[in-house]
Amino acid sequence: MTNLLALREFKGTENTPFVNSLSVNSIAQNLAGRSIWIIIGDRDTRVGTNEAIEFARRTTKYSLESTKMSDVTLIVQPEKKGHTTPAGAPKKAAKWIELKLNTAAETTGE
Repeated sequence: MTNLLALREFKGTENTPFVNSLSVNSIAQNLAGRSIWIIIGDRDTRVGTNEAIEFARRTTKYSLESTKMSDVTLIVQPEKKGHTTPAGAPKKAAKWIELKLNTAAETTGE
């Protein structure tokens, strides 16, 4: 969930600073240079496919501006059901985590 305002439960709160501060986009700058993995269906209107893409772009933008290595993995996967966990997401996430841990171990010599 990248933007609470994408949810119908938060309609009418667009001008509420607290709600806006809970958006992941509001902390994208703090995530610059960190490893981030995102998967979303191509027609998720509840969480928001476009919102997830925007978050990935924003985080990469801040990484580039700060000259930190950008490491954002974004998977937009066809998903007929709309809002759901895309098929295979848990296995893909586990594989990504394993890759990150192995890369970190190689870098530190562990």
